[in-house]
Amino acid sequence: LGQTVNSYHDGTHDFADLVRATNAIEGVLRIRYTSPHPSDMSERLIAAMAECDKVMPHVHMPLQSGSDTILKAMNRTYTIAEFDAILTRMRSAIPGLAVTTDIIVGFPGESAADFEATAAYLRAQRFDSAFLFKYSARSDTKAFQWPETVSEDEKSERLSALIEQQHEISAGIHDTWLGR
Repeated sequence: LGQTVNSYHDGTHDFADLVRATNAIEGVLRIRYTSPHPSDMSERLIAAMAECDKVMPHVHMPLQSGSDTILKAMNRTYTIAEFDAILTRMRSAIPGLAVTTDIIVGFPGESAADFEATAAYLRAQRFDSAFLFKYSARSDTKAFQWPETVSEDEKSERLSALIEQQHEISAGIHDTWLGR
């Protein structure tokens, strides 16, 4: 459990090795972890998740925004295309993979087009669930020094729109489980 948990490396073993070693422990019934960083989602880890029977078919991978402009401002080290490619590889390797994410609306500089890119990405990827938040300045961050460019009312409207959209997506996904 931790931020960038999948960046683990002790000099010899990486996170995929740790997952495989945990899978081999007698008495361990289920393995879940959070929160992997998209930039550290290796092919080795995807393979370990697919091959280890105790690893639950779920990943919580924070997107934060569907706009490359905002991702760059947030100092995220991936693009939407890179995030998308990771999801495609994971969903291909792990049948029935549940994917959850985090998204922030109203980050300084977020335009209406940036927000729409996030909403469009959410619609396209159909996350099983999402933790959705309004941006709030934190004193220990670089963005704290930046002026707020999205009003509180607009942040609330954007957040409400994404919550409604995600509820519809989640309900549709959950409905596929009825009778199974």
